[in-house]
Amino acid sequence: RDLVVTGVQTCALPICAWSPSLDSDDEDAMREFTERLAQWQQKALREAKLRSHWLWPDEAYEQASRAFLEEALLGDPACREALAAAARELDLPGAINGLAQATLRMTVPGVPDLYQGTEYWDFSLVDPDNRRPVDYAARRASLGRGEAPAEALGHWRDGHVKQARVQRLLRLRSQYPAPFAEGDYRPPHVVGDRQAPVLGFTRHHGRHARRARLLPLP
Repeated sequence: RDLVVTGVQTCALPICAWSPSLDSDDEDAMREFTERLAQWQQKALREAKLRSHWLWPDEAYEQASRAFLEEALLGDPACREALAAAARELDLPGAINGLAQATLRMTVPGVPDLYQGTEYWDFSLVDPDNRRPVDYAARRASLGRGEAPAEALGHWRDGHVKQARVQRLLRLRSQYPAPFAEGDYRPPHVVGDRQAPVLGFTRHHGRHARRARLLPLP
């Protein structure tokens, strides 16, 4: 029964952690992805302390769990393609909500919390996965191109649109610091057929006001 539960988790996590740019036909990328998930899996099994433990690891059970993961992602083409198709269904909704979250982080009251290396879409798992080297050269290059968010939407899968959005909002905060540092926080009056999922607010201070409007997916 435990292995069945682990199997369900093993199938769910790849769908959530599958980046929009990961191609299921790219063997090297799939092996790297599988190894990342296997390291997460071992940590999860040991910290749950149900069938394995850091001090008393059940290596046979851990190996069986890893074999299940590898078969799902590397050994069984039908299973791999089914997981990839499920992940593709989440790509665009996830990107839209990711941009909404980035906008909120830059505009709600408080100090924006920014982590180096998460300028693009970030699908890092717990350590050691979140300690992987960051490709700063790529981030400097995309930042240097100066694309507007609307332009970067044309290739949204690479995550550059998130970086462009954050850059624009940081510039806005720099140009108009008062509404963000000292301004109030006012909800708008929304009307229309799509008013239910709309989230909006105004940061207002003196003569300066900045408005954020978001349309999260229902």
